Amino acid sequence: MLDMLIQGGRVVTPAGVGDWDVGVVGEKIVSVAFPGSLPAAATQVIDARGKIVVPGGIETHAHAVANVQPGARTLVAGVPNAGPLEHSLGAIWGGTTTVIDFAPVPHTGDLAQGIHDYLAPWRGQAYTDYSTHCIYSNRTPPDAIARYHELVEAGFPSVKIFTTDIRPPEGRQTSLTPIAKIDTGRLEDLMRQVARHGGVLAVHGEDDELVMYNYLLAQQRGQWDWYNVHLIHSKLVEELAFQQV
Repeated sequence: MLDMLIQGGRVVTPAGVGDWDVGVVGEKIVSVAFPGSLPAAATQVIDARGKIVVPGGIETHAHAVANVQPGARTLVAGVPNAGPLEHSLGAIWGGTTTVIDFAPVPHTGDLAQGIHDYLAPWRGQAYTDYSTHCIYSNRTPPDAIARYHELVEAGFPSVKIFTTDIRPPEGRQTSLTPIAKIDTGRLEDLMRQVARHGGVLAVHGEDDELVMYNYLLAQQRGQWDWYNVHLIHSKLVEELAFQQV
């Protein structure tokens, strides 16, 4: 028996768009079928006539919890920073049902618990499901890399790394997310761990030396306006980084 039957809607699937019925058991879509071909007996029947039916979207890149960590500076004077509550509310209105944030991996102790602690502002404040990418950096000790499997076992298989600090030192305070580049040794070790344990690695790839030199040139040449960002974070800096990775 279906827990939910959605009838009469215009259904969007990876294979295309059509007039189909959707069957749901628990939290999973179990069938997409021609109208009237699914059992009519369902715990809940939704009439979706005149509506577009889409699977829940996944926002894989959100900066929410860092905005409300203790000591976080206010981004706009007099306006509280948007945290998980505001991010997830905006997401759910747009049909996004899962939001993936970012959290730094602890250097010692229980790695998974450290991630859970960092994500505490999400608890009881989310309109959506949520999870996080786990950030490793050049400050991460080798032991925390060797213990990556603990994060996978706890449900945090996704890792985020940066090959650049993105901004020069005087500009890094503008970021609330704890960003720091990773060195090649740690990255190679981490990639082996991710491959061994079936994880996933997201790379912010830019050649750090070239990025920082581009910032210097931009300052000296009076090209400090936002619309010159492509001169600093160029295609070349990405190409060099990904060749290295």
